[in-house]
Amino acid sequence: MKNILRSGRRQGTQKQGYDPHHAVNSHREERSNRSATSKVFINPQVEFNKNYLSVIAEVGQTVSDFVVVTNTGNTAVYYEWTKVKRGDFLEAKQSDFVPRFYCHYPKSVLLPNETKSFYFTFRSERVGIFTEEWEFITDPPLITPLPQFKLLGHSIREDEFVQGRNDLLAQLTESSILNNVGEIIRDIVGDVRTPTPPLPDLNDPEVCRVEFEEKNKDLRLWYHPVYLRWFRELEQMIYTAAEIPEEDQYWDTSIASLENNVSLVEDDTQRENLTRRLASLVNLSKSKPYERSIAYNPMRDILVGVANKIPDISDQIRKDKEMCDYEWRAPPDEKELTEEEYEAALNEIKTLREKEKTTGPKKKKAKSPEDEQKEIDDWKERV
Repeated sequence: MKNILRSGRRQGTQKQGYDPHHAVNSHREERSNRSATSKVFINPQVEFNKNYLSVIAEVGQTVSDFVVVTNTGNTAVYYEWTKVKRGDFLEAKQSDFVPRFYCHYPKSVLLPNETKSFYFTFRSERVGIFTEEWEFITDPPLITPLPQFKLLGHSIREDEFVQGRNDLLAQLTESSILNNVGEIIRDIVGDVRTPTPPLPDLNDPEVCRVEFEEKNKDLRLWYHPVYLRWFRELEQMIYTAAEIPEEDQYWDTSIASLENNVSLVEDDTQRENLTRRLASLVNLSKSKPYERSIAYNPMRDILVGVANKIPDISDQIRKDKEMCDYEWRAPPDEKELTEEEYEAALNEIKTLREKEKTTGPKKKKAKSPEDEQKEIDDWKERV
């Protein structure tokens, strides 16, 4: 360069208007242009195939997804995945700051035109939606910075109340149907008049008993077929004395209705006699019939049982006493027998009686006191 400057000075001194500073600047520009054409530029750059991951997993299960990273620059890049730490700005979130996303192989080197898949795993023991932000830090820094990589995890649990909701829905549907049907029926039935029930059949003894005791329960009267027949006779006497028309002659077994009809009798003597007779029948009906007693059926069964045992007891006594057995004969029908047959039957009966008198019971040996006491005990037990 010194030689160039010297030659320039020599040439400049020979020429008029030579500027040495201009020559130096021109040389510097020429050298700069030569060095610029020979220099190589470094361009570190990386690209994601997507800027976020979204996964869904049940509580306690592990789910993974990946992002593809490509080195589109002309130099190797050292990288490291780093989680972005941030505070909980919303108190309603109630964050527990428990890590739920994990990166596989978070740091290494990425060569030019190389592509790698980075897997992120999500796992949570709680139900909810969880988010995290991660950064892809490189060395050297990228020309165009990458955005933060967002991770979104949905932790769900199997609905335990599906069957309960279905049952509730079925109940509500059934209740709605029943209510609708009930309203329709009420609308239909509301316009229908109930027919007058028929009069009770008082000719039936059981129906008459129920009606009589129910209508007169304040008087504490008891039903008896004989007393009711007497009430019926008194009823006809009242209708005759009071001159009640036949179409109005109906007694519902109520004593109060008989008293009202008696009051319609104009003759004082008849009215007094009918009142007295009615009062006597009422007094009779206040006595409870013996067959309605609680002890009636047990005592009847006992007496019937004793009566049924009498033939067996009689046979046993005759056997113990060594007496003749009974001979049962059908009584003769005098209208159908001739005179000769009738005489023959009488003679046969006389012969049997004489035979019993002559034969008599067989003599038995005398019993000892022990045998007699045993026989007495046996008879007491039988009775």
